[in-house]
Amino acid sequence: MNCRSSIFGFVFAIVASQQSAEAMTITWTTIDYPNVLNTQLTAVSGDRVMGLWFTENYGEYGHFIFENGVFSPLDFAHPEGSKRGSTAWRFEGDEIVGNWLGDGPDATLRGLWLREGEYESVVPPDSDETYLVDVLDGKVLGNSYDFAEQVSTAFIFDGQQYTMLRHSDSRFTVVEGFSGNRIVGSYRSDGSLFRGFVYENGEFSSLDLPIADRVRPLAVDGNNIVGEFVDTDGLLASFLFDGTNTTELRNEDWMGMRAVDIEGNTIVGTYFDGPVVHGFIATISFDDVAGDVNGDGKVDLNDFGILKANFGKGATRAEGDLNSDGKVDLSDFGMLKAHFGTAATVPEPSTVALLALGTLLLFARRGPGAPVRLVPA
Repeated sequence: MNCRSSIFGFVFAIVASQQSAEAMTITWTTIDYPNVLNTQLTAVSGDRVMGLWFTENYGEYGHFIFENGVFSPLDFAHPEGSKRGSTAWRFEGDEIVGNWLGDGPDATLRGLWLREGEYESVVPPDSDETYLVDVLDGKVLGNSYDFAEQVSTAFIFDGQQYTMLRHSDSRFTVVEGFSGNRIVGSYRSDGSLFRGFVYENGEFSSLDLPIADRVRPLAVDGNNIVGEFVDTDGLLASFLFDGTNTTELRNEDWMGMRAVDIEGNTIVGTYFDGPVVHGFIATISFDDVAGDVNGDGKVDLNDFGILKANFGKGATRAEGDLNSDGKVDLSDFGMLKAHFGTAATVPEPSTVALLALGTLLLFARRGPGAPVRLVPA
């Protein structure tokens, strides 16, 4: 069989092997800081979760890190700020971003970036109030408010330069989080309601999901976006969007909830029990999907990439050994081929993805010493 017929035959097999969705399970865990009334989780990074505890009407509050079942107090306060003026929102490693309020009647909110043990105030030019919402790879994401012009503008700050972002149809552009080159947030045109958006490669795209007329995305991790909407009962509800499918995040025992951050298969947020606020961690798991190398519940190009990188040298499932014979070889590629498209939520394979996977057999026949170049979309 020549190479062309091998590739096209493989692509056809993949299209024909789309399978029904497997079950996705969400495990909910309530997180309550000891001996206080209210707990709010704000961020997840690795095995650590960051949050805020507070008494009624925010009479007293403090920050914490929760890791391996243990709460550790977190000191996050600008030395020149008011007693109750600093709030942490997101973190990555030892870097934390949030806001701080100076002392005095004319004090305004400013962005606060803790890195390398030093606090840095972040305020773009012409900003009356500044909020930082995320930190990633040495950059921070935030929002700037100009009271005189009555506009809200988002920005990225790399420690030296501000890059301002505003939707062309809106005076109010508010960002919430970023991952790689993707930013999520909301915008509002004059006289309209806020609408969610995804900003990528210099373009704004409205985030319109079938789950509600309006959604507010609050965090992004790769293709996964979590956020909030108001359900038909008027309660605050949350969603997970994986780039193709939308899942309502719901716990029937709660009166409402906000999913505010996601990393991998972990979602954190807050739920409401009358006037009391609790933190939650939602862990997503999937039925075992044959061909799924990275454990994300679907068989796609990410799994192909892992197999390709470890062909001929891997020895574990995480490296691509799908049949547990202690090596990554053509048998494992065959399993991926047979189950490509199987997922907890089944995406439609793009033409580029199918053609890229079609090179898999050619690569396997040529051997690991002859790399295959995949043309980007």
